[in-house]
Amino acid sequence: MDDFLNRSDELHDEILRLLDGVPAYPGIRHEVALVACGMALEHALSLRLLVRAGYYTSALSMVRLQYEALTRSVWLLYAATDLQVETLGSPLTLEAEHAAKKMPMFAAMLNQIVEKAPEQASSMLLNFKEVNYHAMNSFCWR
Repeated sequence: MDDFLNRSDELHDEILRLLDGVPAYPGIRHEVALVACGMALEHALSLRLLVRAGYYTSALSMVRLQYEALTRSVWLLYAATDLQVETLGSPLTLEAEHAAKKMPMFAAMLNQIVEKAPEQASSMLLNFKEVNYHAMNSFCWR
């Protein structure tokens, strides 16, 4: 397990190295999608820290958060409307919070990704869901 975690850390470091100082493609859509992707990377780091500490159930719950953050990132990049992107990219106010509550639920986001994103992105997300989502829900809510 230690070797796997160490290699995951190396991959994480390499991703951060590649992204360091690289500006997001111009436009709010890419910026907001990059923030969501950063959240997925943060969840991945948290997951590894939890595993190293022996908190396996919490770590498995973090897998779901990471998957949903990555899915939201892909949705923001390829499927969200301009208004949805602007809403999620706006400063947190009471009005923005109410508008964010109108965002599609996870399943709807995934369906929109299938319709609008490149096949490689949607197939990986769908395959992960098919194999793991039931277990992720079991660990998160029991």
